[in-house]
Amino acid sequence: MPASLNGYLLFGCVLAVLSLFVVCYDDFVLDLLDLDLDLHSKMRILPTAQSALVLLGAWMGWGVVEVEGQFSAPPGVDTWCGKAYRATNASFDPGGRMEAPKKSDKPLLNLQVYPRMNIYLEDEATGSLIVDAGLSWTTGVKYCDQLKDGVVGSDNAKFTFEVSMADTGAKILEKAEVAVNSTGNEIPMSLSALPARMEPYTLLIKTSSPHCSQTISTKTQVYRLPKRTDGGSVTKLDNLYGGLLVQEKLKNGSTTWKSIFPYSFYTDWGNYLIDPANLTAFANLGYNIIHPTPGGGPIPFEPAKFEAFLDKIDELGLWLMYDMRWTFKNLTLVTSQIEHLKARKSVLLWYTGDEPDGVSDPFNSTTLSYDLIKKLDPYHPTSLVLNCDNYFYAEYAKGPDIILTDPYPIAQNATFSTLWNTPCNSTYGDCGCDGCNGNFRDVSTRMDRLKQYQAWTGGGPKTLWGVPQAFGGSEYWARPPTRMEEVVMAMLFVNHGAKGVVAWNFPTTEELKIVTAGLAKVLSAADVTGFLLGARPVGLLGEGMAGGGKVSEDLDVATWKVGGKMLASIVYVGLEGYVGGVGVKLPAKVKSGIRQVWPVEGSTGWVVKDGSLVKSGLGAMEVSILVLDVE
Repeated sequence: MPASLNGYLLFGCVLAVLSLFVVCYDDFVLDLLDLDLDLHSKMRILPTAQSALVLLGAWMGWGVVEVEGQFSAPPGVDTWCGKAYRATNASFDPGGRMEAPKKSDKPLLNLQVYPRMNIYLEDEATGSLIVDAGLSWTTGVKYCDQLKDGVVGSDNAKFTFEVSMADTGAKILEKAEVAVNSTGNEIPMSLSALPARMEPYTLLIKTSSPHCSQTISTKTQVYRLPKRTDGGSVTKLDNLYGGLLVQEKLKNGSTTWKSIFPYSFYTDWGNYLIDPANLTAFANLGYNIIHPTPGGGPIPFEPAKFEAFLDKIDELGLWLMYDMRWTFKNLTLVTSQIEHLKARKSVLLWYTGDEPDGVSDPFNSTTLSYDLIKKLDPYHPTSLVLNCDNYFYAEYAKGPDIILTDPYPIAQNATFSTLWNTPCNSTYGDCGCDGCNGNFRDVSTRMDRLKQYQAWTGGGPKTLWGVPQAFGGSEYWARPPTRMEEVVMAMLFVNHGAKGVVAWNFPTTEELKIVTAGLAKVLSAADVTGFLLGARPVGLLGEGMAGGGKVSEDLDVATWKVGGKMLASIVYVGLEGYVGGVGVKLPAKVKSGIRQVWPVEGSTGWVVKDGSLVKSGLGAMEVSILVLDVE
């Protein structure tokens, strides 16, 4: 080996090891710098913490993702969500914003077909396909339509579908029908032609327009997996409503599927969960999953202690959300972790990127890890959290089945960074909550925007989870949320479609521990979970009555109807009480009284009158969850 090359290699190894030291001993380094930061802020302060393993892996020959030239930042400029945030750097346009597609001059058919469940097992004889045949002016393919007064005149027209194997042409379904401009159509399908295997089957769906001879086609993938014989768990993702189902074994040896609404925290490993007594105390609070946040380095958890932790959560009945934030870009390390853990009975899902859009990870880093995990373990879904308001959403969203989002608006200055002494806007600065206004509506707005971005991609639906703020007192946030603020944030996530809640972070304050434990028990109860994961939320408007003024801007209401019952979640985001009558028109006729499930004590005062929920006055940040019998 030439001496010059030898020298370069030595320099590279030294640099990589030094960078790895920063990751593994970041708390020590921060102590030297006299900085007291949580994990999210460490990622901003020490950019090497995200790149150290990439650098070391490159020199060691590991499967590390490296892509150049994807971002707008000048060399040497630290960014968050693509924007410079240090006072020593100038503003520039970060790019990456997703814009609404151009409006078409004619209606477009946005044909989406996907399996109801992301996986089926070999002992399941039937499954189903979900067909969305909505008409859109922005997303889809040109549609042979009939217009009347500028509106598509379907006259109850229907599409007729046939479904076949893409490789062999063998027919799976014939003459299935769905209405023009309808969504959420479920079509039963036999799985007999799909022998169990670890790889998905590709199905071809063809349909012809009822208005002309136009033929339209699309493809989807269906998994029919072998039954597990290694004792490992199975988690299904319901692509229609977004919820998770876990396989439970009954005493007679048979199995059943149980819906689960996750409510928990990102939980510190090194200073909390490593103590078994703390783990038991955590489970006793009523949270149903656990998400240990790892330290840095290629071995994120001490092996012996983590094995004891896994045995304990098996005993306690907690589900595991396994975090690979520091290692997901190293495919060798991903493989070793998945192979080691995939047969554990407590695994619920995998978690890869932690704010990859914030740190501008390579676009394909999330998709490469996702594809590998799906190949190694198709029995569990994959998740990640996105932090930015609108920064390369389509690229990063290809990497998970489930997207978490973490706007933190409490006690935060949305326009000026107290940490970096810079303004915050669309092209500059980091205030801890990207694109936020510093109020509760940052939560609901973020959820609605992510759903809109996903629709603009032209792909199928994505399940969303919420990450409420449960910390404060340092960095960008002057204090932690109060218990009332915490419940408002959590329920805004739920009202706008979140199918799980995992707050950042635990341990938290005593009042937040108490209130989240109570809310976790309510939302994870079988009857409430049945609503949240058995229907899509319907947003309703509320307003003042009889001279009480309008409260619609501060009242966030959603309902879920399943069978003859309806769940209503009413969130008042006003920081001061409201005096006057309030009414919410219901989408179904109520047959009997109201059962209050939140708050668990006291009375909310809501009654049903003339087809509406009504009451007199609202307390500041009041939240009510009700169950009604309806027709």
